[in-house]
Amino acid sequence: RQIVIFIILEIINHKLFKMKNIIFLILLPLLVFSQQPRNMKGVKKADARIIDLLENYGKAYEYEDFESIASYFDYPTTFKAPIGNTILKDKEELIKFYKVARSAEVVGDDYWYSLYKKIKPIWINKDLCIMDAFYNRYGKKYNLVHEGRALYMFRKTENGWKIFDVTIVPN
Repeated sequence: RQIVIFIILEIINHKLFKMKNIIFLILLPLLVFSQQPRNMKGVKKADARIIDLLENYGKAYEYEDFESIASYFDYPTTFKAPIGNTILKDKEELIKFYKVARSAEVVGDDYWYSLYKKIKPIWINKDLCIMDAFYNRYGKKYNLVHEGRALYMFRKTENGWKIFDVTIVPN
């Protein structure tokens, strides 16, 4: 008789255990996906700060302000493009590089200004962020002359957020 009671209790406990697990598995996604990251405001602030830096860098590029362009970078800086890769070890090398990269021979005689269409932040950790940026270049008659995409890698330094890698994504 004790064995029968023991078996019945085991069956009940087993069914309850299974039921608890099923309920837990049903509620788990609700618990996980309904939680907002604790530091959401901090991330949004950092997103806005880095996007602002990227847009200001774009304006410096547009105006051929090479000193200002150089201030957005941390060294060494890597540039990767379909035509080749380069590592720039300091400000002087970067300015020399941008004088060629921003020349009419590279961007075209008709280039007037650029606008970012979409910028998507991709956080690697709290001190490293990739900005996936889609941009358009326009001509002097406000005509579209180029659509492009670049990945800008930013790192947090003691002097603020700085670009240390630019990858041009081929169309």
